[in-house]
Amino acid sequence: MNTWQDRLAIVSDEAAPKFAEAVQVCLPLGIRAFEVRALRGARVPYVPEAEVQEMLAEVEMHGLGLLGISPGFCKTELNDPAVEWELETGFYQAFRFMDRVGVRRMTVFSYLRPERRAPIPSRTFDLLHRAAILCRQEGVELVLENSAMCWGDTGENLAELARMAECRVTWDPANAAASGGEAYPAGYEAVRDLVA
Repeated sequence: MNTWQDRLAIVSDEAAPKFAEAVQVCLPLGIRAFEVRALRGARVPYVPEAEVQEMLAEVEMHGLGLLGISPGFCKTELNDPAVEWELETGFYQAFRFMDRVGVRRMTVFSYLRPERRAPIPSRTFDLLHRAAILCRQEGVELVLENSAMCWGDTGENLAELARMAECRVTWDPANAAASGGEAYPAGYEAVRDLVA
């Protein structure tokens, strides 16, 4: 019989910086699934090999689930040289990391928004579309997360970007509220059918 705990997951480093410590915090709470963002302070995929091995050992020992990774990509300004580096190199490094740990979902953001009221620039759509194509070619599900500092800040903006990129979303209502939008019900209604 499925319970709400069967659907509960957490970003591992929000429980503890070391994966093994996060597991010890989460297991008594019934949390058995994790998104991996950082291991001992280093963002995936740029983590020490020992940390990866420890994580995989914990997953096997406790029968845990890894839902995906969040490397922090697409969180720069649109004209930053890091934009092209991520798409040409970083994504492929993340794909190889995902191969090793057995996940096929990657959460990214939607580039820094320097001004709150400006319309979403077409370059944002173009770059996220490129990212989505790269992911599809690798059999990876691309998921956009809203952030108060990015173009996909409110539910409405996040939904517009996700539909254009033909991807799903991670909906963070606190980030939506920090964006000045109405997180619920309006923001949630905008993304409801897109939530991964």
